[in-house]
Amino acid sequence: MKGIMFNIFESFIIKNFNDEAWEEILEDSCVDETVFISPRSYDDNIFATLLNTALQLKQLPIEKTLVSFGRFAFSKLAKHSHHLVEKYDNPISLLEELDGIIHVEVRKIFKGAETPKFIAKRIDDENLELTYISKRNLPYLVEGLIYGLADYFGKDVSLKWEQDLENYKFHITFK
Repeated sequence: MKGIMFNIFESFIIKNFNDEAWEEILEDSCVDETVFISPRSYDDNIFATLLNTALQLKQLPIEKTLVSFGRFAFSKLAKHSHHLVEKYDNPISLLEELDGIIHVEVRKIFKGAETPKFIAKRIDDENLELTYISKRNLPYLVEGLIYGLADYFGKDVSLKWEQDLENYKFHITFK
């Protein structure tokens, strides 16, 4: 996972708790890394350890926390990669080009980035089916990112998802 996600997670913890909470999470997690460089790659297990430590220390539910973090993270990622996001005038268009254009550009910017795979199938102007494929298995984070995407475009969104073998299918409606 790229350092930018660790940086955003740190901001998320500080915003919802405080600086001391982040320091406590770092200390209690016993991870070797304490400073994360945005373009650098870090082992996914480090993120899992930090997340689990935060969940335990703050007595947070994993699903709700990942959704909240994803929602928070989208605006930060959009700000960081505004040149990729600003050319879209609606969330469905962005999701349709997520793998073909946006993730290609992300991999250029962040060498070695392992982006998840998304397959978008437009149903109509408001509805989309999105298949999420990733070894990281973070559908709640994806759910939160979709909520953040809707916030970014000023849209209401309803979604439901189900697991389909090792993939997840999201049924999304933007209004």
